[in-house]
Amino acid sequence: MTDKKKQYAQKTATSFRTFSQRADAPKTAEAVIPIDIVDRQGRNYTLRNAEGLQLRIDESLIVDNGLHIDAQAGKLLVPESLVRGWFEPIRREQQKREEQRLQDLFAKSVPLIWRQRERILADPQLFGARTPMRIRMAYVSMRDSGPYPLGVVVRAWTEYEERYTRVCPKCGGRMLIYSVSGSPLSGRSSHSATCTACGCQQHHVDEGSFGSLASPIMRIASEYRDLPKGDALSFEEAMALLNKRKSL
Repeated sequence: MTDKKKQYAQKTATSFRTFSQRADAPKTAEAVIPIDIVDRQGRNYTLRNAEGLQLRIDESLIVDNGLHIDAQAGKLLVPESLVRGWFEPIRREQQKREEQRLQDLFAKSVPLIWRQRERILADPQLFGARTPMRIRMAYVSMRDSGPYPLGVVVRAWTEYEERYTRVCPKCGGRMLIYSVSGSPLSGRSSHSATCTACGCQQHHVDEGSFGSLASPIMRIASEYRDLPKGDALSFEEAMALLNKRKSL
């Protein structure tokens, strides 16, 4: 064999070995998360992750997945993907309940917010309190769709009264829209509102065009994209403060 052929054969062998070594390289092992075992009743285990979310499982899930229990530490060692599969639905459900709770508080607080609107506009901490109000859109997403600072909502109510005010069917008072959803494509919209006089609420009223309800508040929100959030109160803190001042 000539020298050139020998060099070619050696080079080919080296390349093949390198390729084979890479192909046969062991895959990185999945991370294992220690999950607290907070209770055991027979075959039922109650688990709690680092976020404080709890889950009850049957012992069969431990056996079927080949999981190891660290009895001394009181922990179940679970692969990361399995942890996500177990706890993510619980996290989403908890988040959904929390969003609904804040939305209910917001709807109930509309009369208080309206009475205290001048104070809200003058106080940066109150102005920046993040409400649960957002423009909910079908199929698309747009910038400045929320959730909105409390001051932005008050500005929309006061500066675009004809857009965000309805007549209360119960007492004839002023109803303010606190929730908007719809489609920029079809123009259809739905809104919910609360009466500032009697507290009557209307939910998911199909009325008006999407643009007429969405555009004003989105335009105002665009002025506050860089609004500092460090000093802003949470929505619950803002409502507690307004209630406290009201009682003084």
